[in-house]
Amino acid sequence: MGDINRLSFPYLCQRDIKWSGVKIGNSNVDLGHYGCLITCISMASYLFGEYKTPDQIARENLFTEDGSLNWTSLKNTFKKFDFRWREGSILTKADAFNKELVNAYLPGGVRAKDGIVIFAVDHHSHWILPLWFNEYEQDYLCVDPWTGETCYALKRYKSISTSAHLLKSGVMKNRLAPEAPNYN
Repeated sequence: MGDINRLSFPYLCQRDIKWSGVKIGNSNVDLGHYGCLITCISMASYLFGEYKTPDQIARENLFTEDGSLNWTSLKNTFKKFDFRWREGSILTKADAFNKELVNAYLPGGVRAKDGIVIFAVDHHSHWILPLWFNEYEQDYLCVDPWTGETCYALKRYKSISTSAHLLKSGVMKNRLAPEAPNYN
């Protein structure tokens, strides 16, 4: 994968007419309303060289009955990457954000060639894909799948709840301190 050039991939919108009406798994929810995470994973799959459109991912056996992603099942769909950990607890909705760990996976970071980070924002209700950290703005420039355009995470959503880390297959678990928890 090398150092990812995050500007040379399609910025996708979950509300694109090509897939917005597609149901997520066997649930009653569709990509247009609830597909932000799937759209982020689709963009990530392009960056990993294993592109699947949001509708292709939504049709995979990756979801619970209510349309929630079973994170660990990504390894069954993608061969070049998989889910490794998520900061915070999805059970208690506790926030956790390790800026050092996140920045390591952004372009220019010490782990940029190994993986990609996805942010949960707006109290765990929305997912966006960070491109880089702007030191001047003290904010992350991200692709927002709601619009398919870039935005600053903190300027638009006020806080980043947590991050999920997707790593290339075969890359060992993160060794940056503190050790990343493995919440599913």
